[in-house]
Amino acid sequence: MKNTVISVILFLILVTSLIYINYKFTNLCSNLIDQSNEIEKLLDKEDFDTAYLKSLELLDYISSNDFIPSIYLNHIDYDDLINECLKLCVYIKREDLAEASASLDLIEFSCEHLIKIQKINLKNIL
Repeated sequence: MKNTVISVILFLILVTSLIYINYKFTNLCSNLIDQSNEIEKLLDKEDFDTAYLKSLELLDYISSNDFIPSIYLNHIDYDDLINECLKLCVYIKREDLAEASASLDLIEFSCEHLIKIQKINLKNIL
């Protein structure tokens, strides 16, 4: 009986932790998408200085919130996001609008894809 209770408690802790981590990760990706959209609007106005500062904030946000993704994700996926943010900063600094827009689209697509594959549903479990 004691082993059963311990097993059930550990299982509940595990499920609760996974739900919390999934929630935090989804919020992280949603914030990245929102920040990318802000930068895209600034680039449409050709405000490169403000867009560069926002891209540095985006890079800092990704770097400072890397604890949960490092536990929850494949490192390659998260490293690709960081690398694409670095490229974005360089493209904006050099005022290359086409490459900066491509990087922003890739960041948004990657975040949407990561949210989709981390969603808890029967398709992802099987």
